[in-house]
Amino acid sequence: MCISIIGAIQFARSEGLIPAPEPTHAIAATIREALHCRETGEAKVILTAMCGHGHFDLPAYEKYLQGNMVDLSFSEDKLKASLANISQVTS
Repeated sequence: MCISIIGAIQFARSEGLIPAPEPTHAIAATIREALHCRETGEAKVILTAMCGHGHFDLPAYEKYLQGNMVDLSFSEDKLKASLANISQVTS
């Protein structure tokens, strides 16, 4: 299981807030740093940010936890075709 989702679940259980998917990487890094400090005995203030909540992402959390999340990948040609449809901004 991805360490980010484990961190998000641990955060939700301990703080009562469900993080949006974006900050879960920072939460996981914060947990890793705190565990490192525990192992080394280093006293450190660790600050992390959490933007938004994951209430709208609950179906995605459920799919991931059930092993039903699909990782989409696109061919280079499809990516180039999509990027060609984006308007160019000039200064």
